[in-house]
Amino acid sequence: MKRKAIYNKQAGVGLIEVLVSVLVIAIGLLGTLGLQLSGKQSNYEAVARSSAVFAVEDIISRIRINPDGVKSAAYATAGVGGGSLGDAPGTDCGTDASTCNSASLSAWDIWQWERVLDGNDAVYGGASVGGLVNPTGCISINGDLVTVVIAWQGKVALDQAGMPACGDGKYGTDDELRQVSALTTFIFTG
Repeated sequence: MKRKAIYNKQAGVGLIEVLVSVLVIAIGLLGTLGLQLSGKQSNYEAVARSSAVFAVEDIISRIRINPDGVKSAAYATAGVGGGSLGDAPGTDCGTDASTCNSASLSAWDIWQWERVLDGNDAVYGGASVGGLVNPTGCISINGDLVTVVIAWQGKVALDQAGMPACGDGKYGTDDELRQVSALTTFIFTG
């Protein structure tokens, strides 16, 4: 009978241990979930930044091929992106460059750049699958110096002090969600 009394005293201890174990596992799973969400957000930001850097390098490469377009400031533009340029320019410089002059090549390059920013250059199942969220591209020319800025909407709020003006007012309260990639380069125009 003594055995039975001891057994009855220990009956509830196992249940408390199980509940504590479940609580510890639940806290661990919630921590893992938070870490996973943070990783996905960081990955999203990294992919967007990589896409923006690619788009900046793309237009700089196009501009280097056409120094006369820099001389005439044909590339100087603000607010490219979001479908703002519409249909393709009249001269298709992608298939027959022999019919292009400096101005038509500039228009073609900017149109192609907008397609990259908006993701229209990557189509799957009839839908655009690339590009940035709410992109704005700006190109300014000062002599032989060309500055390309791309702004887009990110998920993380940033301090906007000292940021270029490209895309002002499009990215939340005080533009806190605006992410920017910028490059200034020298292009010899002769």
